[in-house]
Amino acid sequence: MLFDLVDERDGVYEITPGRFVTNTAELRRSGWLPGRDARLVSFGTDEHFALWRAAAARVRDVASQVRVLDRTVLLGTPFADYCDDGVPVAPHASIPATIWNERYLRYFDYARELGFRVIELPAALSTSTQTHTWGPAPYHYVDDAYRWWEERIQLPRDA
Repeated sequence: MLFDLVDERDGVYEITPGRFVTNTAELRRSGWLPGRDARLVSFGTDEHFALWRAAAARVRDVASQVRVLDRTVLLGTPFADYCDDGVPVAPHASIPATIWNERYLRYFDYARELGFRVIELPAALSTSTQTHTWGPAPYHYVDDAYRWWEERIQLPRDA
């Protein structure tokens, strides 16, 4: 099982008490949210982290029960400041990459505490590119970054 926290960057909406949906671009484009009395819980806040901790523990428990915890990987995705041509990357939500990276640290640390394998991209590969399919962004990387992850995610064929 592979998961990535980059989609958590825009927080979650509480749509009814105790029920949440991740604030993704797909959700915003869907037209489903407007008109609902939903409360945004921003990523990196203590409230968001508490919600995430509880959910991560539930995922760990299920992964353990179905015997895939040892084959579960969390991608450590640092935000990039620059493209491979030296051009600065526009910050996401006007927040510099260094701040995003600080916010993610406790999530990655807690995932490790739970027993998840976290594969963190080296800083040298945390670079965006003008030629990325979806354009440059702090979380759109050079091809070498994806190849680096691929080499570390590979499982034995009999797994």
